[in-house]
Amino acid sequence: VGVLLYELATRRRMFRGRSSDETLRLVRRGELPDFRKHLPLPELEPILKRALEVNAADRFASAGEIHQALMRLVYGLGEPVGATDLRLAMQRMFPQNDRQSPNKLRVDLLVRAYDDATSASGVGTREGTARTEAGTAKTAALPGSQRVHAETRRLAFLAVRARPGEERLFVEAVEETGGTPIPRGGAMRLAAYGAHGMERAVGHATRGALELRRTTRLEGIARVEPSPAAVVLAGEARVVEGVPVEPDEALLERASAMLAGTEPGDIRVSAELAAELGRDFRFHAHEDALRIDGFRSRRDRDAVALRRRAPLIGRRDVLRALSARLLSASEGRGEVVHVVGEPGVGKSRLLAELRAAAAPRDFVFVHGRADEADAEGSFGAFADLVRDLCGIEPEDAPAQRFEKVERLRVLGLSPREVRLLGELVGLAYPLSSEARSGRPRGIELALALRKALRALSADRVVVLALEDLHWMDDASRQVLPLATEGLEDARVLTLVTVRPGSTGPLPKASRVLSIPTLEVQPTGRLLAALLAVDAVEPELAARVQRETGGVPAWIEVLAEPLRALFEVEDGVARLPRAERAELPVPSSVRAVV
Repeated sequence: VGVLLYELATRRRMFRGRSSDETLRLVRRGELPDFRKHLPLPELEPILKRALEVNAADRFASAGEIHQALMRLVYGLGEPVGATDLRLAMQRMFPQNDRQSPNKLRVDLLVRAYDDATSASGVGTREGTARTEAGTAKTAALPGSQRVHAETRRLAFLAVRARPGEERLFVEAVEETGGTPIPRGGAMRLAAYGAHGMERAVGHATRGALELRRTTRLEGIARVEPSPAAVVLAGEARVVEGVPVEPDEALLERASAMLAGTEPGDIRVSAELAAELGRDFRFHAHEDALRIDGFRSRRDRDAVALRRRAPLIGRRDVLRALSARLLSASEGRGEVVHVVGEPGVGKSRLLAELRAAAAPRDFVFVHGRADEADAEGSFGAFADLVRDLCGIEPEDAPAQRFEKVERLRVLGLSPREVRLLGELVGLAYPLSSEARSGRPRGIELALALRKALRALSADRVVVLALEDLHWMDDASRQVLPLATEGLEDARVLTLVTVRPGSTGPLPKASRVLSIPTLEVQPTGRLLAALLAVDAVEPELAARVQRETGGVPAWIEVLAEPLRALFEVEDGVARLPRAERAELPVPSSVRAVV
């Protein structure tokens, strides 16, 4: 990697002898050239010296360490390079008409390397051309047999119904997500994923389909028509030198059949690939395949993780009441529900269960959480709502955040309203000559958010979830009633979680739903599930309930030290007599309870 970095920076060979043997001797001796003569950036010298140390222990431990050193350098120079810069550079080096000629590129590189090693100064052990006995000229062959490696391999494929004017968008979406377009005519465009490993190929192909749907809606004929039908499936193909070139005929027939049954704008995935979609996508069963609804948001992924921690026990009545309120909202009777409960009692878990039960095609969740750390700031809770509404992830670059916030315009928000919400999530806009409305900023934010929620509710039922109202900053508390006011006739259900005794800023007419702590019997059932046994003895369940106050979160914490202590007899967990004097309650739990 150090040699490659030197040659990229200087455009010179690091080891270049008069023959192949001499070049090999230079490499073995590790005789390095004087960096300072050829480096365009003197600051690269210490990085190169460390990367090229003869002793492996003195070199960078990994390519990741080199990457970090280079990033520190480019940021220090004030010239950071991102994915867009790299993509544009690759497009300049490899134009569109050359992308499908990997073998030509490979042979050119091999010939160039051979010529550099053997013909550095016109003198070498072999000549560039040789004479046969008959006196005819013959081009020098490559130094060894270069057999083309071909094999049949299982890959993931993205197939899209071909429409005029969208080929460029298809190629860009595929390459952006790590795929390889396969040239072919007809009514179907095809791309392969996983030529270097199938571990995440299905996910990448699905991302390619979603990226194509996004770009065609912005630039293609999908601006007036639905985006093209797309399917993701897996099958075998012939791969030559790591490049997929020849899909199996049976796979092409399956892809055509799936496309024939897919409506424009839809993305379908073979049902057997459900496990490979991971937790990054929202989907549901549709006939004999899976229909992709979109990416899972950050809140979606958090909800999935929360539901996996432990079973939901003792909450059937509360969940039934929430489901009834959701059904009422779907019929156009919006309302506000306060979900009240002690810390750890399961307020967030109930929201996660409701989120899992609601079909993504019919419901959309907009989730925000007030944070104790933001209590002294302004509109922190609103900022979290906007991040979830736009699908902004913590790792998103500023350009990605701008793009996601700009999509709010499809909900009817004005440029000024979009700008206000963008500034709320940390985006920097140029100074605007647009006249201010004269309203306070908080009122403008609340009205913009209300407009977005009402627009969303025209297509799907909206669940507006606000967690930890007791930590909400004063600025958000003052204008929150305005954001939810007037949504009674819209398909919007507002759920607010709050601790007992906290006063909220929402209308007094809102419904209150209290979540009780667990009694002894459900405590025992939850503990048995956490300890992976059939049951726990009544005495142990009663003591755990007493020590934890029946709060599920503290029962989970207490289950950890109990794992090393309990005994199982006939499927029932018991504590040994020596351990019965006192339960190993962690100090954190004891302090809270």
